[in-house]
Amino acid sequence: MIRQLCSSYGRGSATTSVSHPELTLANAGLNDASLANLPKLNTLQRLVLDGNAIRGHGLTHLCLQPQLIDLSLSHPNLTNLSAENLAELKPLKRLSLAGSGLTNAGIKHLANLTNLESLDLRRTKATAAAIDELKAALPECKIQWEGLKDK
Repeated sequence: MIRQLCSSYGRGSATTSVSHPELTLANAGLNDASLANLPKLNTLQRLVLDGNAIRGHGLTHLCLQPQLIDLSLSHPNLTNLSAENLAELKPLKRLSLAGSGLTNAGIKHLANLTNLESLDLRRTKATAAAIDELKAALPECKIQWEGLKDK
């Protein structure tokens, strides 16, 4: 299924431009197993996977996308395991996990993404203390967050 969705990439029906090729697969019914079938797209820089049931191990397949620097993964079932797997995507500059189920335990793994310039953690379960730690670990990253007060 994912190969069919990607078959038009680069031919104009996927959202692309010369400087920022983008593929949007939001709400496409994908899961971790589906990501294993994502073909290598040499010019892909932005990938939108919002609303898909991706929970963790499938994210490691995104390492095969050599130019991927912008990833959006908004889904309430995104787990802390997802963040652990995301930590392998070191080239990422922009990451949106808004509306995900990430907690402090998952957020700590994002500190390994040292190239991040922008991180959206709005509507997550992270506390102010975890966000402060992440800001200290990623001082060059603009972190968007509004949320839980420490208890």
